[in-house]
Amino acid sequence: MKKVYTLAGVTGIVILIFLGVEIVLFLNTVPSKEKQEKIVTIERGAPFLRIAKRLKGEQVITDDLKFYLLARWKGNLESIKAGEYLLDTGSK
Repeated sequence: MKKVYTLAGVTGIVILIFLGVEIVLFLNTVPSKEKQEKIVTIERGAPFLRIAKRLKGEQVITDDLKFYLLARWKGNLESIKAGEYLLDTGSK
């Protein structure tokens, strides 16, 4: 039984390390090596996941699902406002 707990603990630690690496890579990877500015229009009432997919399609973000999960975790799903935004796609 002790081996089962040890295996579960090691598996949990490996999963946490993997998730940590994924988060760091997502937050520090730019969608394009070239610095570009794009105008993106957000429609009133658009669901956040549709907005995230559009931003991915415009190469403003690298991963729509991770962007959605980050916004959900931070409680920002309802705080995005409709309008036109000038967004930078290039390196930091």
